[in-house]
Amino acid sequence: MKKIKGLLLYTLIIMCLLQNAAMAAIHTPEEINSMQKHINSVGFKILNSNKIEKRIVFVYNSEDKKIF
Repeated sequence: MKKIKGLLLYTLIIMCLLQNAAMAAIHTPEEINSMQKHINSVGFKILNSNKIEKRIVFVYNSEDKKIF
């Protein structure tokens, strides 16, 4: 029974470590530029549709990306 618990704990730890490594993405400058253009477009549409006078700059930062 003790070996099974140890094996399950070990498996769980390995799965968590592999999941985090798999989620890490390296983006090229072209991909980042493409994402930033899309964010600018969507942000512009949101501001205009809600008639918000104050302008906001939307910036893509891959380091701030969080997994929920």
